[in-house]
Amino acid sequence: QITAACLDLFCRHSYESVEMKMIARDCGVAVGTLYNYYDSKWDIFFEVLNHFWTGIIATLDEINRLSLDDGEKLSRAIEYLDGSLISHSALSVVFFDPRGLTDDHQSEINLLYKEVIQALESLLEPFGDRSDPKPGHLKNRLAEHILLAVTYFPRNGVTEPGRAETMAAAMIKLL
Repeated sequence: QITAACLDLFCRHSYESVEMKMIARDCGVAVGTLYNYYDSKWDIFFEVLNHFWTGIIATLDEINRLSLDDGEKLSRAIEYLDGSLISHSALSVVFFDPRGLTDDHQSEINLLYKEVIQALESLLEPFGDRSDPKPGHLKNRLAEHILLAVTYFPRNGVTEPGRAETMAAAMIKLL
């Protein structure tokens, strides 16, 4: 219940600006009650973040197992990410903007980021590394660019229909 209520809160506000009293208000509980379940705001935030991205990774893995052309899988994955992040991009901005995070928190974020990138790289695997002098480097960079693009396009007003399909087509051409 707390995780679901906080999802919207952390999507509307940055981690830095959310206070425990805001979380308590949105969850309909007293601040003291929150501390019965969580030691800190970070614990709540990371639970929300981890829950959200674990679901994304599971769906990307499901898409990768579909009996579809590799290009279609990549297109579907990018469309899914784009649709998921259009209203939840704050949950991926933390991968690129660590303001307000301690080194320990950043380490936890980095581990989660690597899991997301690995899920995207697995969708790029069938395309091979024909022009990549360092095996895996191109796929890693493209996976990072996909995540970066679907995170920041909607935040910067790039919302035209078909942008996910265009991005997928461009990625396939690069590969």
